[in-house]
Amino acid sequence: QGLVYQHGGNLVSGSLDALVRHLIPTPDYYPERTYIFAFLLSSRLFIKPHILLGEVCKMCLLQQPERLDEKYREKVCPNVIRLLSEWAELFPYDFRDERMMTHVQKIAQSDCVTKSDVRRKEVSLVLHNLLHKLSALEKYEEFLHKINTELKPRTFDQVPTADMTVICPNSVNLAKQLTRIELERLSYIGPEEFVQAFAKEAPNLETSFKDMKKTKNLESYIQWFNRLSFFVATEIVLNTKKKTRMKMIEYWIEVARECFNIGNFNSLMAIIAGLNMSPVARLKKTWSKVPTSKLSVLEQQMSPSSNFTSYRSTLAAAQWRSQTQSSNPIVDGLGHIRRVGPFPASSSSSTSSASSHSSAGSPHVTPNLRPDEEGRRRIIIPFFSLLVKDLYFLNEGCASRSPNGLINFEKFWQLAKQITEFMTWQQVNCPFQADPDVLTYLQTNPVYTEEMLAVASFECEPPDNNYEKERHKALKARYQGYLAGKLLESRSNGQLGGILSSKKFCRILCCFSRFTRKFGGETARVAIKWFSWWDFETEVENSALEFDDAHGFPMVKPNFVGFCAGFPGSQGNLVGKLLESRPNGSLSGIFSAKFAGKFCGETARVAIKWPARRDFELQVSNSSLELD
Repeated sequence: QGLVYQHGGNLVSGSLDALVRHLIPTPDYYPERTYIFAFLLSSRLFIKPHILLGEVCKMCLLQQPERLDEKYREKVCPNVIRLLSEWAELFPYDFRDERMMTHVQKIAQSDCVTKSDVRRKEVSLVLHNLLHKLSALEKYEEFLHKINTELKPRTFDQVPTADMTVICPNSVNLAKQLTRIELERLSYIGPEEFVQAFAKEAPNLETSFKDMKKTKNLESYIQWFNRLSFFVATEIVLNTKKKTRMKMIEYWIEVARECFNIGNFNSLMAIIAGLNMSPVARLKKTWSKVPTSKLSVLEQQMSPSSNFTSYRSTLAAAQWRSQTQSSNPIVDGLGHIRRVGPFPASSSSSTSSASSHSSAGSPHVTPNLRPDEEGRRRIIIPFFSLLVKDLYFLNEGCASRSPNGLINFEKFWQLAKQITEFMTWQQVNCPFQADPDVLTYLQTNPVYTEEMLAVASFECEPPDNNYEKERHKALKARYQGYLAGKLLESRSNGQLGGILSSKKFCRILCCFSRFTRKFGGETARVAIKWFSWWDFETEVENSALEFDDAHGFPMVKPNFVGFCAGFPGSQGNLVGKLLESRPNGSLSGIFSAKFAGKFCGETARVAIKWPARRDFELQVSNSSLELD
């Protein structure tokens, strides 16, 4: 009563009360798992999970004895425990709500459970599995919080000590490590997060979601896609030499190609997006030397034309490949066959992947196929943004209620079907061995912001059209002081330490950053971050520099040598090895850009040990150094 079926027997609509009653088991009735999944997934749009579980408890176990006899409780109790077990398996994050756990406690303390050793063990097993899942989730969210808290945007004073090709020279291995990250992050997304994301978009729904679990795992996965795109672009523009940039671009194309072969479409799309970001795409001189045929094939496969037709065809082929790697079904601790979602055909890959680490049965391995290769063939990591978009339009395109006021359950069937496929993909066990160094670098190495990528891109190749010139001019005005600061040393009291002299005057503009890239290590670490030319001018106007109004260049005052002599012997660690102090303190001065440019690497960081004062004088007699 209150439910509407089609001629084929499919439930299409019903009132909320009728749908709730259809969920509640009796001694002779237990709802189909397909219905349990679809209803628990979407009912939260109309009733909060803790209220729904409370209704189940009240109607099955907790009514007064005169309204519910003891024999009925004894008969219905196993089905209630079974429903609780499936709920905890499908939507474990619901039980982070203390109100949910209050109802679970009432079930565990009910007479029909406490009087039976078998039922006590069943409830204990449900709670044990639930605690394991929630503990893993808590550790994962702590890990994400730590990364997000400590990870800051890359700044210009961070000189890279290595790049991705050094950390992981093998592009195949990098694709595998990206797949590990994707599968881990994918596995922690609760299916209900999609529905709760829609609820956030629709404040007029019947229930409020302010006190429900946030969609942080879904959101962090989308953020990972964006980070990977910026990571790729950053790795490319950090290389000031064209030949190195070419090799880096070719490297990432190979990584993208291997991601496609594995079935990791999310990383593939993120890499393509990074290669197509404006700061990378504008590097025409670099791209002119890069073979792009492989990239063109990948871009065609992931083309958005005709609603991603090519990608959807490829995804369907990957699903077929995954489903052929079937294994024995999983039997849970209560003796029930584990299936995910309403469609058994879609759930085969899910149960097979789980069986690889289950004690209930060993996987059936396809003849002549190694176990690790079998696991690889199961992997499907969808282009996640498109999946979310599809679910969003499904939600928006169909009304949640029929014109007669009944809940449109046909919409919930479709939503459950698509999310069932997602759940089979996220439960695949990654067959690739972890490389901790690569995983750490991928997830924690700082990346440039969009504006910083643009600045670095113009450092690689200057602007070649009016738009780029205007953009470069605007960015230069914003960051010129910051770039100039790469040449400065800040003492503990914040005063100016020293500045590079280029034949008595130097230009504090972007050209400085090109020069200082000859130096490593301490060069960036000791930088002062000047945010405007005027801040810089104010800082030094009373110290060692003066400004030539005609050209805007800072010039060396006569007392500059004396000014520099006031600093301690650690001047050997200054930017570009600009200052030199002899052990006895008798010699101090500055190097010209021409002279200092002869030194690099370790020389730039460590004081040069001249055997005699005369040797030193001969070296610098024609430079800008003056001896007192």
